[in-house]
Amino acid sequence: MRSPYFALLALSLLTTRAALAETPPADVAAAGEEDPLAQFAWQMEGQGKLGTRATLEIPQGFRFLEAAEASRLVEAMGNLTSRKEVG
Repeated sequence: MRSPYFALLALSLLTTRAALAETPPADVAAAGEEDPLAQFAWQMEGQGKLGTRATLEIPQGFRFLEAAEASRLVEAMGNLTSRKEVG
């Protein structure tokens, strides 16, 4: 049986590059709206820590959120959070 952390890691890695691009989507930029993802403390380079369980390299062009910020993102997207997210 796989750990729920494996699923979280897999989901993080499978997130599309466009959704995590450093610039907002064209429709947001054209409308003059602020990028809603800009309110989060994204880590753009270096290593991301998944709690005390793992550390991963953040590839160029991708973003990573530490545990507390990941919980905030989950809530901002209208989903329930356990507050046990690790990143």
